[in-house]
Amino acid sequence: MDENIDDILGSKGREIQQAFNELHHNEIKSKVYELKLKMPHLGRCPICTLPVPCKHFNSKSKIPKDHNEEPLLTHTIESFDYTDNLPKIIPEPNKRYFKVRYKGQNTVYNFDYNLRHTSLPNEKRLKHLESIENYRENKIKKEKEKINVLKVEEDCKKKNAENAEIIRQKYLKKQKEKVQEYNENLVSRMEKVKVMIEKDEEKKKIVEERKVRYYEEQKIKLQEYYDKMEMMKKISREKVLDLQEEVVNFKPIKIKQVL
Repeated sequence: MDENIDDILGSKGREIQQAFNELHHNEIKSKVYELKLKMPHLGRCPICTLPVPCKHFNSKSKIPKDHNEEPLLTHTIESFDYTDNLPKIIPEPNKRYFKVRYKGQNTVYNFDYNLRHTSLPNEKRLKHLESIENYRENKIKKEKEKINVLKVEEDCKKKNAENAEIIRQKYLKKQKEKVQEYNENLVSRMEKVKVMIEKDEEKKKIVEERKVRYYEEQKIKLQEYYDKMEMMKKISREKVLDLQEEVVNFKPIKIKQVL
């Protein structure tokens, strides 16, 4: 190439490049502004882009619907016609032609025409941010599910503990009623036992008195028997002595034999 492009375009080329840069910056700013406007309608925080509730807002009703920003420039790459700023310093008959060789001149790029309003670097960045946000949402979702499972398990444990405590309280109440009933009946039972003991003692006393009277009666009878036997012995001795005396003083009587 005999001459440099910057020498041909001059200051106009630099102005065009600056205009492109500014339009690109305005386009990114415009897309960010549009995204922030959509965030409240999608139930997301316009500050951190996380689903509400977050650290900035507790509920969707507290998200401001109108998002005030600095007025955006209306000029973007789509509405910019760079041919208006091309330099016309070379007369038509004296135009110079030059060839530019570049790689991939026969390469065909396929892209979605529905996304032509968004520049490619910004689209890649948004896709990357979207993938990061989806990853964060999935992670938060899994954490919420895990928390819900733990909460259900904790509720089950708490419910089981409450049921066990209710059963224990019922058992203690029943045992307390039994003890109270036992204590209430203890006095009456003690009175009954006391009466029964008194009756037994009275019966024993009567039996003992009967025994004593019986022993006394038997003793008297026995003494009378001994006295009677002694008297009989005395009488027997006297009779024996009388008989002995009669025998000693006995005179035989002669009996005549009758022929």
